[in-house]
Parts: sequence; structure tokens; C-alpha cells
Amino acid sequence: MMRGLWNIFCFSLRQKLSLKGFRVLTIVVAVILFLIPVVLLPIIDGSSDTEKESEFTESYGVEEIKSVFSVIEHSERAAYLKNFISYAEATLPQWDETASGIRFTICDDLSQATEQAQKAERAVILRILENDERLLFNTVLPEGSALPQMSAESLAGILVGLFQDYRIQEMNLTPEQQELATAPLSVFMPFSEEEEVDSDSQPAEDPEEEELPEDPAEAEKEQQQEYLQIMLPTLAFLNIMIIYFLVLYHNRDIGQIVILEKSSKLMDTFLISVKPRAMIFGKVLSVWLSALIQFAVWILALVAGLVVGANLAQRQHPDSPSLILLLLKTLRESTRFFSLPNVLLALLLVAVGFLVYMVMAAIFSSFASRQEDLSASQGIFNMTLVISYFVALSHFMNAGEAGAAWYDFIPFISCMLTPARILAGTVSLSVGFAATVIGLLLALLFAVFAGMIYNMMSLYKGDMPKLKDVMKMLRTQK
Repeated sequence: MMRGLWNIFCFSLRQKLSLKGFRVLTIVVAVILFLIPVVLLPIIDGSSDTEKESEFTESYGVEEIKSVFSVIEHSERAAYLKNFISYAEATLPQWDETASGIRFTICDDLSQATEQAQKAERAVILRILENDERLLFNTVLPEGSALPQMSAESLAGILVGLFQDYRIQEMNLTPEQQELATAPLSVFMPFSEEEEVDSDSQPAEDPEEEELPEDPAEAEKEQQQEYLQIMLPTLAFLNIMIIYFLVLYHNRDIGQIVILEKSSKLMDTFLISVKPRAMIFGKVLSVWLSALIQFAVWILALVAGLVVGANLAQRQHPDSPSLILLLLKTLRESTRFFSLPNVLLALLLVAVGFLVYMVMAAIFSSFASRQEDLSASQGIFNMTLVISYFVALSHFMNAGEAGAAWYDFIPFISCMLTPARILAGTVSLSVGFAATVIGLLLALLFAVFAGMIYNMMSLYKGDMPKLKDVMKMLRTQK
């Protein structure tokens, strides 16, 4: 019944793997996939470090300042504020080690401060204004200064903190009183600004019934769900692209090998030792397995590149967490991505779905007797592939919905969407197993039908028959 199947499969697989174009394509793509993360990950982590250093410098870059020319305006406490400036010059290095070289100069007015600041190197003008019991520290850069504005603003922020300490020290408080004075305050406002409250009215809500802080575990769970809503559609989209282009590329190989013997007049010789069904089964399986081997090599190369790139990035930037490690941690905590049963079942479903498409391509390729008939014979197959592709694209954003969906049981679509759902754990293993079994049964059914068509058309000569003629030929076939 299937005489010669193993021989045909082994011979076709060896021929496919030994092709120069196949090996060159596999190696070149594998090298590219390996080098991309090896080169990019250290660069990305390095740029991340640079941005952090830049933010730190911009926010706290007072080390660039060398001179501060101070002027006290509109204040009746000029002597008190001058003492504070002397206190700030002595105390500032304790707040920020980079500010140890800053020298303060008190000027009579703003014009004098501006004139001296323009002559000095890396100078800042400090205006201390007091009006309506409000004290303002305003730092201004002289015209043409090369200092960043954030440096001057950072200095003003530090001086505000120093002034609070200075006031407390001037009060001669005990350590306990100082601790009480600097304790953070929490204000409860039971009413909105728009509400009018009478003196006899009661609060609308008891302060003790104020909403409690969110549970950290719940917050982490919500954050993981947000990550899942982003990563799951991404995984589903990548899987759709992989299946689509794998089928689109290897569909051509199926068509070529199915009509090879017909067009080269070798069928008469092969019929002596090999059954037509065994011939098409062996050839389809060889294309299917060689494509999976090629794809596995590419995936392994990409994984190896990610590992090497993450290690290089960690060595070059030890203080910066690797982006790929953060991503993998998120995947592990938010999904079942690293669960061995889920990974194996997802890969098996992809392989079975790919086999369904390959056997279906063999069915329609079997109708063709000549090379020029091949494109016309695969019209229905191409239409099925395109429709499945667009249906999957229309639903990949909903892949994060928990529970089984109708497309999980349609082999043409389930191989594109369900593997990502299995990895993420949004569908159970039983649903993934059912989808795999349905796809495998459909692949076997298509394989039997492809064998019947190929057997019937093995010695057929002439124009490609119509579908109704083929059905009539199948009914009359013994």
C-alpha cells in the first residue's frame, strides 16, 4: 500500500538538505539573526546608561557652577539672609559633594551681580526676593553663559532645603523638637472645594474609612496583566508572520516536486517499485521536515545571539540591567512562556498547522500535469491561505482573552493564533491538545486525498481537468 515511502522520504530529505542554495540561505540568515542582538543589545544598554547619566547631570549638575553672585531684593531681613548665604557656602558641600568649589559673593544690586557674573567663569546670579511674607530663590544665568539651565535650577532647589535647616537651627530646638518639625505631614480633606460645609455639619466620610493603599501583590498582578496585554498580541503577530511566510515560500517547493516525475517522464519507471501515494507522502514530509529544521536553526541562532548579546551588555554596563533579561523576566512572571509542556505543545501545534498547509498544497499541485498548469491549480490553496491570514490578523489583538475561542479549533487559523495563547496560558493545555489533534486528523485526511488525486493523475496527459471531472474520476476509480 505504501511501498517505498521511507526510501522516498530519506532520498528527498537528503537531496533537499544538500542543495547549495538551501544551505547558504540557512547559514546566512542564521548568522544575521545571531549578530543582530549581539551588536544591538550592548548599544541599546549603553545608550540607556548615557541617558541616565545625562538625566542625573541635568538634574543635579551643580558641579559645573563655580561662582554665585547673590543679591537680596525687597526684604527687610537682609542681614538674616546674608548670614544664610554664608551658611549655605559652608554647608553646601555636605548636601552635594560636587558643590565643594562654589563660592558665593553678595552684591548690592542686580546690575552689579550681572556685571560681575559676566566677567566670571561658570557663574550664576542668585536673586533672593521677599514680598508678602514669601521668600523666593531665583537663579539666573548671565547672557552668553555655557552652563545648562538645569544646573541653576538644581542649585535653587538645594538652597531651599538648606534654608529650612538653617531656620530650624536658628530656633535652637532640641533634637526631638527638630525631628518633630521636619516630620512629613499628611492632610485629610473630607470635602471638595465646591462643597459648602456648615459649622454643625458632619463629614461626609469618616477619615478612618479612607480608601486603603492598594495591595502590592494586586498592583504587581495588574502590572503583569498590562505586560501580558502588550506581549501576547506581539507573540501572536510574530507567529502569524512565521506561518504565512513559511507556507508561502515552501508551497513552491511542494508544487515543483509533485509534478517533477510527470514532466520528466520518470513516472513510468517509478511505478514499478514505488506506489504513487508513497511518493507524494514521502516528498511532502521531506519538504515539511527540512523547513522545520531550517527554522529551528534560525531560532537557535537568534536565542544564542540574545544570550551572548545580553552577557556582553552586562559586562560592558554592569550597573545597567539588561533589557533582554528584563523582558525574559516579565515573560516568565506574566505568562507560562518557560513552562516546558506549554512550549512543547505550542511548537507541536505550529508544526502540525504547517503540515496541514503543505499537504493541502500537494492536493492542488497534483491536479497539474505540466509546469505551466501549476499556478492555476493552486488558486484555491492561495485563497485559503490569504483568507486565513487576514482572519488571524483581525483577531490577534484579542488573543489575550481567557478561554477557548472558535478559531482555536480551525486548523488553518489555530496554528497562527493558538500557540501564543498556549505560551501565555490564556487557554488550557487541553484546548491546545484538542487543536493539535484536530489539525493532525485534518492533515492525515488531506494526505489520503492527495494520494488519491496523485495516483489518479499520475499517468494523465492533457489539459488540467475541472473539479467536477476530477470528482467523477474519483467515483469511478477502483
